[in-house]
Amino acid sequence: MNLSYNQISGQIPNLSLEFTFSPIVDLSSNKLSSRIPKFLFEFAHLDLSKNTLSSPIFSLCEVQNGNLNFLDLSNNRLSGQFPNSCWMYLKGLRILNLANNHFHGTIPSSVGFLHGLVTLDLGNNNFSGERPSSLNNCELIFLNLGDNALTEQIPMWLGTSYPNLIILVLRSNHFNGSIPIHLCHLAHLQVLDLALNQILGSIPKCLNNLHTLTQKDSPNATIVHSSIEIFSNLDYEISHIDRMFFMWKGKEQIDMLQSLDFLDLSKNQLSGGIPSSLSHIDRLSVLDLSNNNLSGKIRQALNLIPLMHPHMRGIQIFVEPRFQRNVRGKK
Repeated sequence: MNLSYNQISGQIPNLSLEFTFSPIVDLSSNKLSSRIPKFLFEFAHLDLSKNTLSSPIFSLCEVQNGNLNFLDLSNNRLSGQFPNSCWMYLKGLRILNLANNHFHGTIPSSVGFLHGLVTLDLGNNNFSGERPSSLNNCELIFLNLGDNALTEQIPMWLGTSYPNLIILVLRSNHFNGSIPIHLCHLAHLQVLDLALNQILGSIPKCLNNLHTLTQKDSPNATIVHSSIEIFSNLDYEISHIDRMFFMWKGKEQIDMLQSLDFLDLSKNQLSGGIPSSLSHIDRLSVLDLSNNNLSGKIRQALNLIPLMHPHMRGIQIFVEPRFQRNVRGKK
């Protein structure tokens, strides 16, 4: 049932329905409000994004549905704190998007039970504390924890637990310490956003080991999830493309991860020189090192990363000093 992109309003009725299969339901981009009834979480695919749903969703933590593989509740007005046991019975979940809501508290440690999880988007909420160590049990290729209140050092295991990670967004939190060199092991990484934190130390010289960013002919970072559901001997294919919000020239933009290669370390407390190894990151579209304590010469450090290189169309390099917060470098 696909009723997305309409003007449907009001409350979803709490129906008592029984199914011989797990339905696929898309009610996204409407004007639905109030609570989410529990029976909806018994489905296989549920998209309620871009509505005005509010109130806590404790009913999600009571669900025991191993068939739920896709859950998108992003861009609503949902709130509340998840207990540590929440999500542990949703072991079939592959995509979980709770971005742009009002959730708070710590990220439930039970996320580690979601061994097949490949996309986790918790961006723009108010999650605090440390991310659970159990998170390294997942198989993530997309991880967005940006715009929260997480406080810890960037864990070293990020570079070893997610060998297929393509998108890593930790911006606008309270991450501290240095950038672990283990991130250089993420051979498929195409977006690294650590901006607006409290990260110290130098920029790792090994960032040129990010294989995908250094290969001219590497595939674009399109992340498409497809699944096939069978109903009465009919195959029904579902596709989903991960999207990422990012800051571009002071405005929030959205990208479908088809052509963006992005390295943002701005607004931290990084020091030292700009590693010359960055000049080997051939496919980079955005490099933002602004508002740090970097020193040295740009020409020597980057060798000007030839701006007319055919694989670097429209590259934007931001390296202004900390006190020039409203000044941006030219293309």
